Amino acid sequence: MIERFEAGERISEQDWQSYVQSLKANITQSTVQQASDAIVEAVRKRVPKGKFGVLLSGGVDSSLIALLAKRFSKEMVCYTVGLRGSPDVKAATIMAKSLGCEWKLREFEVDGVLQFLQKSAKMIGWDDPVQIGIGAVVIAGVELAKEDGITVIFGGLGTEEVYAGYQRHVIAKDVNAECWKGLLNLAKVDLARDCSLGAGLQVSAKVPFLDEKVIVTAMGLSGEEKIVDGERKVVFRKIAEALGVPKEIAWRKKQAAQYGSGFDKALEKLAKKANLSKGDFVKSLCG
Repeated sequence: MIERFEAGERISEQDWQSYVQSLKANITQSTVQQASDAIVEAVRKRVPKGKFGVLLSGGVDSSLIALLAKRFSKEMVCYTVGLRGSPDVKAATIMAKSLGCEWKLREFEVDGVLQFLQKSAKMIGWDDPVQIGIGAVVIAGVELAKEDGITVIFGGLGTEEVYAGYQRHVIAKDVNAECWKGLLNLAKVDLARDCSLGAGLQVSAKVPFLDEKVIVTAMGLSGEEKIVDGERKVVFRKIAEALGVPKEIAWRKKQAAQYGSGFDKALEKLAKKANLSKGDFVKSLCG
């Protein structure tokens, strides 16, 4: 259900919330080993026959997917996009060298990002700079993969919710309650955005971190294992490092796609060039 990103398909908020509530009703305490095993299996069972892509940002999520996918297939290709010298480009370079996998990098100057912002605005249809920026990164990465004929793409959606990756989790009185709240609301923005992108790009997206067992085992862990002294996603980072992700990548501070890639910086510069605020510039793209 949660991976039906084929053209024309959508995930309704009602169906998604019913699904999440059904999982919430059956949560029991889990171990870190069970959570780790669930992640490994979620990637393994999604690896297709033939070539497929992983959008590698150099963050812990995509790096763990790439590491595991490489274990199960020799036909994985990693793809990285960003402004020249952006944080994601630097981190992905480290991870790709560690993996020794086939890896393709495309760096852009500011003006080169405009086409992806325009396509993102058209596909998503929202005038939200954050979502348009995220969409632009995805489109650039997927189009790079499609040059190789690849239409099956792995993404890291889900860990921020189930493993407590946001500041709202840090300040929450009950970390797991905040995780459930975010997970229930995932269809409103993130899944709606990615379904629109999947339809527009004609690709199938694999999201192993939204696998049922991944969600159940993650939510069976205590909030104290997820947030430690203000550090987010601690137990997930430990799992990633134990599975083989280099320490500097496993513990790299989170940077959302639009920031790590530098696409948000490009958006700001393009807006300034047009004598518009970032918000008004995005509205002009949607109009």
